[in-house]
Amino acid sequence: MHPYLLALIGGALIGVSAVLLMAFCGRIAGISGIVGGLLPPRPADDLAWRVAFIVGLLLAPVMLALFNRR
Repeated sequence: MHPYLLALIGGALIGVSAVLLMAFCGRIAGISGIVGGLLPPRPADDLAWRVAFIVGLLLAPVMLALFNRR
């Protein structure tokens, strides 16, 4: 797969996730704010989407590496 195509796909996925976060949670996808919101004190209802966002951020490159083996 061409490297530019991988960059295009990655950028599109980041853009879609930022739009979905704004649409469903009313939040801007800023990594420092998301990670900072995981530290106490924090609202209990705010934890699930923050953890899901960080887990997805960490697992996406691993999944890409696994599926992009030659």
